[in-house]
Amino acid sequence: GTLFPAMQRLRDYLADEYLPQSRESIAATDNPGGEAFYGYRITEMTTLDLTAEEIHEIGLAEVARINEALAQAREEAGDRTPVTYTTKADLQAAWYEVAEKVDPLMDQLFLNIPETPLRIEPYEPYREEFNLAASYFPGKADGSRPGTFYFSGWNAAERELSPSVRLYMHEGNPGHHYQIMFAIEDENLPDTLKHGWYTAFGEGWALYAESLGYELGLYDDPVERLQALEDGELKRAVRLVVDTGIHALGWTRQQAADYMVENGSARDYAENEVARYIAMPGQALGYKIGELKIKELRARAEATLGDGFDIRRFHDQVLNSGNVPLAVLEAKIDAWIAAGGQ
Repeated sequence: GTLFPAMQRLRDYLADEYLPQSRESIAATDNPGGEAFYGYRITEMTTLDLTAEEIHEIGLAEVARINEALAQAREEAGDRTPVTYTTKADLQAAWYEVAEKVDPLMDQLFLNIPETPLRIEPYEPYREEFNLAASYFPGKADGSRPGTFYFSGWNAAERELSPSVRLYMHEGNPGHHYQIMFAIEDENLPDTLKHGWYTAFGEGWALYAESLGYELGLYDDPVERLQALEDGELKRAVRLVVDTGIHALGWTRQQAADYMVENGSARDYAENEVARYIAMPGQALGYKIGELKIKELRARAEATLGDGFDIRRFHDQVLNSGNVPLAVLEAKIDAWIAAGGQ
């Protein structure tokens, strides 16, 4: 009988004392020392030395590029839409079909695969309503637990749910499952590298992993490509514009939500996301910045090494030291290139 009264007291304090003394504006930079704080958050969440203005411009360029690709994909897709499933069991079977399409292609891009298997399961009933897409839960190196790709089958009969190659490649193979299990399985890594987490590396890799679908031919179908562009790329690129807009460029809450809606987001999703960016300055920047840095390092390696470039060795270098800051990854890849990419 202590929990609910305590929560009620907290709610009353926030409503009656805290909120009346709070500022109306939303930017982190409106606090004393706010510019330094937001600069720190950018460095912390991207692990790179970038300014808010630089990130904003990167975001605008990415949004323009992706919208162009979207227009092309929509034209190709015509009135075709993804196949939807109305039961959890059918949806689970469809996710396994995606895995059967993706997994055999991995040896084209990787020297090895995690020893820990990956299973695909619906969220447990107690939490499925609050996890509406998919997520990854790591396995154990001793083989006692596989990695798990959890998907939401909540209210499947009405929600028109469908699997996608891009989400499987993000949460499963070769996204979080490869990245996390390679680290956990490596007996030579210290615990800080086995289990540490930088959003820019972790989510950057997973978003980069989605992009590998292009070279594997998995997005030749414009319906699959639309999911990759809309759900994977555009949402992450928009964040660069909106987070910096809110915290460094004087954007209003309305302006931020409107920009998201103009770029494909549903209004309720946009408003929820804007609240997240206000409350967690800089956090949403890691995904796209991380992906772009890995792509930049790959392009640098390809250009310098020429015929000596091996994509499997590059991916091994990116993943074989656990989750590290992007600045550390860049120094590591530069040294690897200088040594001949072997």
